[in-house]
Amino acid sequence: MKTKLKLLIISQLLAAIFFSASAQNTVVTYQGRVTDNGTNFNGTGQFKFALLTSTNHNHTARGNAGFQLFGIIQTFILVDGGNGYLVPPTVTITGGGGSGAAVTANISGGVVTSLNFISGGSNYTSLPTVTISPPPDYITVTTHWSNDGTSSGGSEPTGAVSASVTNGLFTVGLGDTTLANMTALNAALFQRTDLQLRLWFSDGVNGFAPLSPLQNLTAAPYANYAYAATTLTAAGNQPLNFTVNGTNVLRITSVNDFVYGQTVNSMGGSSANVISNGVVGGFIGGGGNSFYPNRVGANYASVLGGFGNAASGDYSTAMGVLTTASGDYSTAMGASTTASGLDSTAMGSFTTASGIDSTAMGNRAKALHDGTFVWADSQSADFASTRANQFAIRAAGGVVMNVGSSGLNPAGVFINSTSANGVALYAAQSSSDAAIVIANGGTGDLIKAFNGVSGNPVFEVVNDGTVYSKGFALTSDRNAKEKFVPVDGRDVLAKIATLPLTEWTYKTDPSGTRHIGPMAQDFHAAFGLNGSDDKHISVVDESGVALAAIQGLNEKVEQKNAEITELKRELEKLKKVVDKLVNAKD
Repeated sequence: MKTKLKLLIISQLLAAIFFSASAQNTVVTYQGRVTDNGTNFNGTGQFKFALLTSTNHNHTARGNAGFQLFGIIQTFILVDGGNGYLVPPTVTITGGGGSGAAVTANISGGVVTSLNFISGGSNYTSLPTVTISPPPDYITVTTHWSNDGTSSGGSEPTGAVSASVTNGLFTVGLGDTTLANMTALNAALFQRTDLQLRLWFSDGVNGFAPLSPLQNLTAAPYANYAYAATTLTAAGNQPLNFTVNGTNVLRITSVNDFVYGQTVNSMGGSSANVISNGVVGGFIGGGGNSFYPNRVGANYASVLGGFGNAASGDYSTAMGVLTTASGDYSTAMGASTTASGLDSTAMGSFTTASGIDSTAMGNRAKALHDGTFVWADSQSADFASTRANQFAIRAAGGVVMNVGSSGLNPAGVFINSTSANGVALYAAQSSSDAAIVIANGGTGDLIKAFNGVSGNPVFEVVNDGTVYSKGFALTSDRNAKEKFVPVDGRDVLAKIATLPLTEWTYKTDPSGTRHIGPMAQDFHAAFGLNGSDDKHISVVDESGVALAAIQGLNEKVEQKNAEITELKRELEKLKKVVDKLVNAKD
């Protein structure tokens, strides 16, 4: 039967002395006590040492109470779903002066996905604390130093160090290379604040046994390292930490980008903030707290401040409160905004930009399609795009483009709200000049839109001396049409490409005003529409042809853009492969 071994620590690290400032090596004197079956050991003991850190890859989900009304909790909010759960965790509600509030948790894929409201309880005077039980530990151990350099992942070193033990007491200089099987100890290790020492002991009769528990380092080696440091240089690929009042407020880590070379991760603010493992070029400027940390989970992504923000797309940026920039090159700003599309931007509150190159601004604007721009006013309702490449506006107070002076009526163009009494387009002016003039240079203006003052027409159409005073609109109601046939936009575009366009002057125009456009004969020959003969071009047909051609052109452009995007992606992949080959060759 093996002898039971127990380690009793008198003073874990009594002194730390730097032997070589240039090499950044140190010797740390370690003293402890070991007992054998409850009796202090005497004789020559065999010891092995390793400095370790351990990482729990599972983390606990977090939730908050939303708000209380008349002493009753109304909502519960899931802040962080955690990971590593095998069964739904227990949710405990404590504090707040009341009782009876209850909530349960749902999980999927090891992550808490939602909280089920069971009861709001009663008599709460403040928001209670919501505690979600942790998942099982999934811990990995990393060896940063061992006495002979052979330990890996917390394993037992091969070689042992001999030390005299008297009445259970022993002293060993960790890093003292004059001792057999003792490697140098780099002082830069003590930039870490989470180092633990593991020891193995053999009495020479029984085999080696690990002594427990693991020992947290005392302040001595950390203090000596800080005293000896003359620059802000971190050696041994260790991060540089700035601590204020015992709290880590800034952490700078050198990381290697396998494509672009060496760069850094910089994380400021709350110690709960996280830059995920494997990320390069990550940045957290500040903010965050233990309940709502800021997180960076992708390369060259940034969180500028605030709390509860996440930048998880490559080259993305998040700032504000509870914003998420998950699309590559995306930006999320404000409160509870989400930019998940490539090159997307979400600003304001509760906005979503999920389309490629989409932008959502205001309150609850949803840019759900590629190339859309959606603006929504303060109404408490979602306002979403309906198709790609759309510019959508919700503005209960109207859209005003102010020209020349302040106020509503002097505006050059005013597009009113869509309320029952509103109008689609209202043209106003503050003088006798027309608000809208399209001049064709004949004996008068083609169209003048007056301001509706008594005696003046809403529209005045003047052409070759004939004057018409009337309202002007083109009927385009679907119910007034029939015999619909789809139009091939690319075919129309091809015809327009061969349609002669010239610059010319009307013979009846004494001013010689120049115009650009097709001849009716050419237009009729190209399209042969019933509404156009070889002397005239219908406004309806001309605009319809233009729209069809635009659609055809847009199809070609989108096809080319898709091809270019795919080529860029393939080129980037090829570049990474070439860079890796070049680096490997070097």
